Amino acid sequence: MARLPLLLLLLLAGTGTLAALDLSRPPDPREICSLAADSYPAIAHKISEALMAAYVPGARGRPGISGNPAFSTWLDFYRGCELLARPCSAETIPLVRRYFFRERATGKIFFLETGVVRPEALDSLPESELAAMAGHPQIRAQLEKAALPPGSALPSGTLGDIAGTKLSGEFLSNPSFLAAFFSTLSDRDYTPLVLKNLREILESQPGKWREYQNLAIAIAVVNDSALPEFWPHIQVTPSLVPKEIPSVSAQFSRWVAANESSKLDHDLRKLPPDQLKFVIDAFVSESEIDWARKNVRFSRSNFDRAFSEVAYQPDRIKNKRFFWKASPYTLENIRRTGGICVDQAYYAMIAGKAHGLPTLFFTGQGKDGGHAWFGYLKREDKWELDVGRYAQQNYAVGQALDPQSWQPISDHQLQLLAARFRDKPEFAASMNDLAMAAIFKKNGDAIRADAALASAVQTCPKNPDAWEQRGEFLARTNAPMEQRRQFHDEAIRRLGSSPDLKVRHQTALANLHRESGDQSSANKVERAIITQNRRERTDLSVGIAAQKVNAAIATGDLDAAASEFHKQLHSIGENAGGDFVKQVGVPFLEALMKNGKNTRARRAIDTMRQQLSPDPGSLLDMALRELELSTKNRTKVP
Repeated sequence: MARLPLLLLLLLAGTGTLAALDLSRPPDPREICSLAADSYPAIAHKISEALMAAYVPGARGRPGISGNPAFSTWLDFYRGCELLARPCSAETIPLVRRYFFRERATGKIFFLETGVVRPEALDSLPESELAAMAGHPQIRAQLEKAALPPGSALPSGTLGDIAGTKLSGEFLSNPSFLAAFFSTLSDRDYTPLVLKNLREILESQPGKWREYQNLAIAIAVVNDSALPEFWPHIQVTPSLVPKEIPSVSAQFSRWVAANESSKLDHDLRKLPPDQLKFVIDAFVSESEIDWARKNVRFSRSNFDRAFSEVAYQPDRIKNKRFFWKASPYTLENIRRTGGICVDQAYYAMIAGKAHGLPTLFFTGQGKDGGHAWFGYLKREDKWELDVGRYAQQNYAVGQALDPQSWQPISDHQLQLLAARFRDKPEFAASMNDLAMAAIFKKNGDAIRADAALASAVQTCPKNPDAWEQRGEFLARTNAPMEQRRQFHDEAIRRLGSSPDLKVRHQTALANLHRESGDQSSANKVERAIITQNRRERTDLSVGIAAQKVNAAIATGDLDAAASEFHKQLHSIGENAGGDFVKQVGVPFLEALMKNGKNTRARRAIDTMRQQLSPDPGSLLDMALRELELSTKNRTKVP
């Protein structure tokens, strides 16, 4: 066993407790190094006891002890030891939870490919099944084949074994690395592979590690899962894309070399991991990156011009040639031949990454159907998310893929993640409160866990994670109905400037009303959601409208579904356009045709066309025509 550092030997001597630990000063990095893997559980336990003994919650706008920098450093040190102590087998269970689901109608188990959003028809598996599945050879083989990067395997041992001596030393001696690591790691990351990636980078480039540790973290969390098969988007034949995924150490070396040869418009050392991940996800050949650096020569301040550098080809839309199927999908070919919006957005996105700019490829539904555009980090504190987005089309929300999870992230979520309140001490203290709540929960102290969650909310009321975790805690512990209603009422007031967050809590409040038998109050809250968001955030209104129509369909009451469909069409349809057709119209029409009511379905399509007034030849116009065709040549039932 590796020898414990002197500080820890002194702390653990005598009484065997850390009650006398001075949390007013951080642990000395020179004294905390090279812990043996089998000593991590004991150290984590004793540090957690000291943290719990010292914890004092905060009040409104005033952090408690979680706002103390020394306490924060000890908390990160505990989290590092606790993480390194975990068995790798425990990390397989959340991986199963992310990829395997049960179809509600049939009970069959489904594997959801990377990047695919879970459909409503699939339910999460109960905790009682996950552990057994995590140990099943067939399940493990499926995860290794489709969830992890090629050549990866589910490891055994502990996370400390995976990290190795050098990386474990960084966990125990580098507070800035620990803080950046834990602020980046998400519950959708596969931690064993994240640590394996970090270890590979550290051992291959030790001299550049601390200077570029944020870059290393970004590469590690992006490369812990398989790349979606449809990457970069669904409108190109995958074999035509010059896709290339080098080893993580090679990726790190390439970006460091580019940064130090002044080829980039951002100094990568100055960006946090949650921005760098939108740079390093350029999984194309080095020749593509080199071509972009030499041929796409816009400055950072006017990089938006890269989008329109690709000439638009309206004939492709007119002739329904939505997919790129011919020549290789290189930046050079795209610029030479021109393209449609998806090609313009892809071109600008990859070219921006080549220059070190964080970029995203967005898609969205507007008045006349779907569209693609791109966004980029114009300055350290400002995202430009509307490049190529047509204001007159009312694209209420743009959806991109977060390369850390390969799940959708909206432009509104991205703006929230970049909000300045996250740089303030109150936010850091609030996140520390959440970490303390997890410690109390792990030790079976529900009362103090709730106090820590309440402190997280009161210390930084703008922190959405604090509201979400406390709401989940109140639901999980069966808190009194009135307390939960009051909680969501307060969240709605405090988060009113963020429509997404406000609607999340309005929806929870409506569900509570319905659960207690108060259907009238539930309907009132849902009407408020629709009314408040009918113009600028039609995506939120459409979500509620779809729920109402689908609920009526589920009961088999097509007349009630029709009544709700027509009411919502006249209320929000004109502004919602393609989103309304996709989420509300299509399920309603499918229900009608399933029951043989094709004439009624055609009348509904006619009503949508009249209300939505799509431009001739637009994507929405084409979509409605296809719906019309689908109702023909079937048995007619009035």
